[in-house]
Amino acid sequence: MTVSSQPDIGGVVAVNAVSSTIGELDWTVRPDGETVISFEAASGLYQFSVIADASEFQWESLYMNLFSYHNHGQRTGPWDFHPTEGARALLPSYWVELDDQPIGLWYFQRVSIDDLTNKRFRGRFAFYTAESGEHRLRLRPYNDVGNVRWLSALLEADPEDRLGEVPEIPPDWFDRCPFAEWRDPAYWMKMTSRLQGPCQGYERPLREAFEWLNVADHQTPETLPLLIAKYRLNNDESALGVACEVIERAVAAEHWGNQKPDGYGHDGDMSAMYVLWGLTYAYHSLYDRLDREMKSRMLDKLALQGNRFFEKALLYRDYWGGSLLQDHGWRSLFGFGSAALHLLGVLPEASLWTRYIIPRLDKSLAAMPTDGVIPASSHYSLELYTEMLVPYRDALYRLTGRDIYRSEAFRRIVDYLTDIVHAADQTVVGWGRDKLHLVGGRAFLNAMASVYQDRRAAFLQQLLNDKRMEAFYAGPEEKAYYGDALWGLLSYEETAQPPAERLQQSTGIRYYEDSGVVHYRDAEQQVVVSLRCGPSMGHHAYRTAQGACDRLGLGPDAGHFMIAVQGEPFLVTPDSGYSLRTDIRSCLLIDGQGQQDDVGYTMSVPSYKYLGEEIESVSWDDAEGKGRVRLNLTEAYPREAGVTAYRREFFLERGQPVRLRDYVVLNEPRKLSWLFQTKREHNPAFEGLTCKLGGEGGVTISPRSPQLGLTVTVEETPVVWSYVSPSGFLPFDTVRYDSEKPVRCAYVEFVFSRNETG
Repeated sequence: MTVSSQPDIGGVVAVNAVSSTIGELDWTVRPDGETVISFEAASGLYQFSVIADASEFQWESLYMNLFSYHNHGQRTGPWDFHPTEGARALLPSYWVELDDQPIGLWYFQRVSIDDLTNKRFRGRFAFYTAESGEHRLRLRPYNDVGNVRWLSALLEADPEDRLGEVPEIPPDWFDRCPFAEWRDPAYWMKMTSRLQGPCQGYERPLREAFEWLNVADHQTPETLPLLIAKYRLNNDESALGVACEVIERAVAAEHWGNQKPDGYGHDGDMSAMYVLWGLTYAYHSLYDRLDREMKSRMLDKLALQGNRFFEKALLYRDYWGGSLLQDHGWRSLFGFGSAALHLLGVLPEASLWTRYIIPRLDKSLAAMPTDGVIPASSHYSLELYTEMLVPYRDALYRLTGRDIYRSEAFRRIVDYLTDIVHAADQTVVGWGRDKLHLVGGRAFLNAMASVYQDRRAAFLQQLLNDKRMEAFYAGPEEKAYYGDALWGLLSYEETAQPPAERLQQSTGIRYYEDSGVVHYRDAEQQVVVSLRCGPSMGHHAYRTAQGACDRLGLGPDAGHFMIAVQGEPFLVTPDSGYSLRTDIRSCLLIDGQGQQDDVGYTMSVPSYKYLGEEIESVSWDDAEGKGRVRLNLTEAYPREAGVTAYRREFFLERGQPVRLRDYVVLNEPRKLSWLFQTKREHNPAFEGLTCKLGGEGGVTISPRSPQLGLTVTVEETPVVWSYVSPSGFLPFDTVRYDSEKPVRCAYVEFVFSRNETG
């Protein structure tokens, strides 16, 4: 992009805080707009930060009418990258060089609601200096055309990451690391014996996976382990040939991930990680079958791309590189960590990568929800949460003897899965996506069965043998479905306890306090109610993972809930898509307006500020079969809404309908609207104010409010679809109850009962 003028740094407060004595930053701006920063520093990690006044920035350039993905021109934004044009950067951005070596394109972080309101940009990037002495940073504008004025610039020692010690590398690590086992014929004889004995259940899904590999689009670096296993298990030379073709393409590629230098994920993020990880796997597992030239080329490419990945992880501190929990950082960095550990003693560069990644991933592990809930950052998916964590754990454990699974945070994942699994169709039903396939995670479950002798984990893993799927909502789900049998076979432990004969699921209310999740199961009526209130990733994560892409808001949806009957959700969570609004959730509108931050932000709200809406109390008397959940939603609404008090309570009783009561007090009379979300296929039907969802076994909504007149309507839920849809792009409907006139106080009850059968 052509630079039309210099960056405006007039009046900026620029500080060099690298040493113990702070001073002015030594920098100049050249006529071509390039900013050059000179400084002296020891070898190590450093961070550069900028906050800028963007009052003259063309903010409308971050918004667009979206016609792709089944949309019809809805206005969306603000965007940081273009959603349909190669994910090119839209925010002001700068090409960064360190000591005349290019690092990549750095861009300001996604704009928080506060910065959007006050017309500001801010951002940080980190970098590594290999040598002590004089250094130069160069920032060349990409699309800063002079309408952004820097207010502050700070250079300092890296406050977030540190370089640890390289673990002691045993002389036989190359032959003893987990990936190296694949070279040993005895290893595959053992796997064949398992398939004929205790692991017979893997035979069918593994055969289907090998057939799935016959499709050219499925032959990628990410599936290299599956291709190599097909060769090793079946002595299939054609699979070896395909694997070598995949390796050749990866080695010959100029870049990994997004091929566009100005696009998101160029030489970094998950797409580049999977190539790095897959090629590392192939190098070890096919070492005896690759010729010397190919192995040399692979190592050269792994060294180059590993260094690029390391640099990009630091550069994109405000995005995937700095994320402790958010999926793009969580998976990318655990995958990078696994590759780095396996390349110790093979590539000199791996020592630096390991010094960086082990402390970094320790922070991720420390930020995990403590109650076992799979967070929204991993899309509530066991596969996404554990896929890359497993090979990292296995390598670290074998190298150092340290087992990260010896943490209650991991053990409690099995507790949570046990509560929410719907064994009849191998799904999980609960907060988040309402209902999703239990796919992937076999290796993790096998490890839990072995480490903790947990028969529930063994049961869940075995349950997946009966899984049958033909349609998938996204690529990761498909790859997990077909690839997971292999990891289950390889991770099976004969020393683990046999699976439980049946899963003993708790009934009544389970409260996951850290995550703010309440899960209720009425076994008698086969009803599930699930809700969350609090920070999106949980209270612990909110305190410990503070980056812009870790502190994500997924609302504004305080008070939203789901109800399922016999494993089928009837009160549902529509796709959040590319516009986060209160009116796509089962929440209250006040004068037609939603909750705080209800601006239709795309995907998620970055740098989210938790406002204090909370679960005040949870109680359950198992003897009486009664319980109560009380939410305080007062702080969820903006000040101009004039909310004096707002309590939402759920009364839950075994064998009885679910009752929801809302108590609202306002500063002045306003129209109130209660929204309840369902799928169009449930065909909402009305009789008076009563709304029936679905046929027999569905749910009926009945309002009770003797002092408040209500009207009821149904309208299409205004989802702005994203490029992928968990619901398959099927429409949702909103059942809407409006107060007949403005009120200052309302006390209303909604009863959700099972439809009559027979």
